[in-house]
Amino acid sequence: PIGRLGSPPWARAAANRPIRQPAAGARSRRSADSAACRGRAQPGRLHKPTLASRVHAAAMRRGDAGRSAEDLFAAGERSYFGKGATKDYGKAVRLFHLAADKGHARAQGYIGLCYQAGEGTPEDHVKAAQYFRLAADQGYSG
Repeated sequence: PIGRLGSPPWARAAANRPIRQPAAGARSRRSADSAACRGRAQPGRLHKPTLASRVHAAAMRRGDAGRSAEDLFAAGERSYFGKGATKDYGKAVRLFHLAADKGHARAQGYIGLCYQAGEGTPEDHVKAAQYFRLAADQGYSG
């Protein structure tokens, strides 16, 4: 309650404390504080980037992100089967991911195959099933 002094004691105490600024790159002071409390504060980074965000960032650096889904899929298919170049499953998976992010059903099916067989990516049957489901939802049966 506000007494004769004008403001409650907690408000006077808060007014005397310095304001902490968010860490560099933090979106808010709250996110910086919660990261610091968990012992994971990293200047300039709020979270661990996902595979999709890392693939997208790399594509932006290479200039692949502006290409159409069909172009990305075709380039991935060439890398996957070694048409015109040596087989490179890792590159194929990256290109398939970019095409799949743009909604390309065949690319989603091929990513499922790559995860199922462990070609260009660690074998992961759960992710394979997820990508097969995404492709099937668009009518692609492979």
